[in-house]
Amino acid sequence: MDSATKWRVYAPSALHWHEWDGEHLVYNDLSGDTHYLGKAAACLLRRLQDTALTLADLVDEANRLAPRDGRNWTEIDIQDMVLQFEGFGLIEAAAP
Repeated sequence: MDSATKWRVYAPSALHWHEWDGEHLVYNDLSGDTHYLGKAAACLLRRLQDTALTLADLVDEANRLAPRDGRNWTEIDIQDMVLQFEGFGLIEAAAP
């Protein structure tokens, strides 16, 4: 994965969010799929709805918004999350 690539939500208006007691669900109108997201994934996907971010930006955001107890998010952790989001059709690489 190219570290300069910026990622963004594919269709921001197609995502519908629900949160109950810290649990996050997002429904995608385009696919008809509902996704259960942890805190970090939800934070990052919401940020990608607002702006396109690089992998390094996402690592920084994850550590700022959803730090793990005694452990930082790494680029490998976030890369896996980005690949899952892309596979679900939630995000895409932004045009340069």
